[in-house]
Amino acid sequence: FEKDFYKLMNNSVFGKSMENVRNRCDIKLGNEEFSLKQAKKNNFKCFNIFDENCIASHMYKQKVKFNKPIYIGFSVLDLSKLLMYEFYYNKLKQYDPDLNLCYMDTDSYFVEMKKNPYTIIKENIDEFDTSDYPKDHECLTNKNKKV
Repeated sequence: FEKDFYKLMNNSVFGKSMENVRNRCDIKLGNEEFSLKQAKKNNFKCFNIFDENCIASHMYKQKVKFNKPIYIGFSVLDLSKLLMYEFYYNKLKQYDPDLNLCYMDTDSYFVEMKKNPYTIIKENIDEFDTSDYPKDHECLTNKNKKV
């Protein structure tokens, strides 16, 4: 649990700020007669039948309130990209000019490295979280645990 807690907390704030409120819907439970009335409305989306007396009617929101500060998510994404690219070019690429960036997310890289990656980690131990390494690993430290 602790391993992913901080990442989850950060991603939750980012995700809620970027949430698309247009995708929300109302769900109304009722019997067949009630659901048929719902299906005639212009905001009807679909239904799920659980049994003959319990049908969930999914309805599009008739009014959408745009109350999510999407600029926060935009700013977080831009700052994350900036930090990730700075680290890539100023640290990783300095160590191995032949390094290839295969994929990057807001908090992780997939890189092709021809040199031993543990060498750069040892030389720049303050830049890496190695707290999950095996107990006998030479790069293990709790200094940057979940930072």
